[in-house]
Amino acid sequence: MKAQLNLIALSLLLTFGCQPISTQSEPTLQTQKIPAKIIDSCAPFDGAAFQVSIADNIIVDIYKAPQFDNLVKFTFPATSQTGYARLLLPNAELLMQQRKLNFKPLTGEIVFNMIKRDVPVEGNFNFVTPEGERKQGTFKAVWQKSQITRF
Repeated sequence: MKAQLNLIALSLLLTFGCQPISTQSEPTLQTQKIPAKIIDSCAPFDGAAFQVSIADNIIVDIYKAPQFDNLVKFTFPATSQTGYARLLLPNAELLMQQRKLNFKPLTGEIVFNMIKRDVPVEGNFNFVTPEGERKQGTFKAVWQKSQITRF
């Protein structure tokens, strides 16, 4: 009986004790899709554009018409004619009222599986703040009515 218990204990130890231990400290892409919104927008030069808001604090403006039938990737250096990616800071509304900077520019990339108007848009992003903080994940964006006003 004691030999059987020792054998069972040894089997359990070998089964569960030999599992690899994860020591990865780098964050990985999330498997759960982050909710996002996508709207029509306008580029600074009055061209077609669109804006994606991910998790209410990552805002990405793309200065191109929102129509891509295939996978498309946009890269954002600090100065870019493609668009602009930014991270809204906590209390952004209060900071805007005080006329202070309310966001941090992001560098990195965003990838869309495809973009068609009125069809949910899926993709992933991998951005870095000026301090080196990584913001990455996958998202699913639903189209919202644009609130663009022209004067």
